[in-house]
Amino acid sequence: MKRIEDKAFSKRKVELNKNARRLSDLHDADVAVVVVSSGGELYEYCSGGTDREAQNSEHAKSFYSL
Repeated sequence: MKRIEDKAFSKRKVELNKNARRLSDLHDADVAVVVVSSGGELYEYCSGGTDREAQNSEHAKSFYSL
Protein backbone atom coordinates (compact mmCIF):
# COMPACT_ATOMS: atom_id res chain seq x y z
CA MET A 1 0.00 0.00 0.00
CA LYS A 2 2.87 2.38 0.80
CA ARG A 3 4.30 2.01 -2.73
CA ILE A 4 0.96 3.00 -4.29
CA GLU A 5 0.77 6.09 -2.08
CA ASP A 6 4.36 7.06 -2.99
CA LYS A 7 3.59 6.63 -6.68
CA ALA A 8 0.43 8.75 -6.41
CA PHE A 9 2.31 11.49 -4.51
CA SER A 10 5.08 11.48 -7.09
CA LYS A 11 2.61 11.72 -9.97
CA ARG A 12 0.72 14.61 -8.35
CA LYS A 13 3.96 16.42 -7.60
CA VAL A 14 5.04 16.16 -11.26
CA GLU A 15 1.63 17.41 -12.46
CA LEU A 16 1.72 20.32 -10.02
CA ASN A 17 5.15 21.37 -11.33
CA LYS A 18 3.95 21.07 -14.96
CA ASN A 19 0.96 23.30 -14.20
CA ALA A 20 3.16 25.84 -12.43
CA ARG A 21 5.48 25.90 -15.46
CA ARG A 22 2.53 26.39 -17.81
CA LEU A 23 1.14 29.19 -15.66
CA SER A 24 4.53 30.89 -15.67
CA ASP A 25 4.86 30.59 -19.46
CA LEU A 26 1.31 31.67 -20.29
CA HIS A 27 1.27 34.71 -18.03
CA ASP A 28 4.97 35.59 -18.02
CA ALA A 29 4.91 35.37 -14.24
CA ASP A 30 7.32 34.10 -11.60
CA VAL A 31 5.85 31.04 -9.91
CA ALA A 32 7.08 29.16 -6.84
CA VAL A 33 5.67 25.89 -5.54
CA VAL A 34 6.64 24.35 -2.21
CA VAL A 35 5.45 20.85 -1.33
CA VAL A 36 6.11 19.14 2.00
CA SER A 37 5.50 15.39 2.06
CA SER A 38 3.92 13.62 5.00
CA GLY A 39 7.43 12.40 5.85
CA GLY A 40 8.66 16.00 6.10
CA GLU A 41 10.60 16.08 2.82
CA LEU A 42 10.65 19.44 1.07
CA TYR A 43 10.18 19.70 -2.71
CA GLU A 44 10.19 22.97 -4.58
CA TYR A 45 9.83 24.49 -8.03
CA CYS A 46 10.64 28.05 -8.98
CA SER A 47 10.30 29.55 -12.45
CA GLY A 48 12.87 32.24 -11.67
CA GLY A 49 16.68 32.08 -11.62
CA THR A 50 18.91 30.08 -9.29
CA ASP A 51 19.37 32.98 -6.86
CA ARG A 52 15.63 33.15 -6.43
CA GLU A 53 15.43 29.36 -5.93
CA ALA A 54 17.94 29.53 -3.08
CA GLN A 55 16.02 32.40 -1.49
CA ASN A 56 12.70 30.55 -1.83
CA SER A 57 14.24 27.44 -0.30
CA GLU A 58 15.25 29.40 2.80
CA HIS A 59 11.76 30.93 3.05
CA ALA A 60 10.14 27.50 2.66
CA LYS A 61 12.29 26.01 5.40
CA SER A 62 11.45 28.83 7.79
CA PHE A 63 7.74 28.55 6.90
CA TYR A 64 7.75 24.77 7.48
CA SER A 65 9.39 25.17 10.89
CA LEU A 66 6.48 27.37 12.12
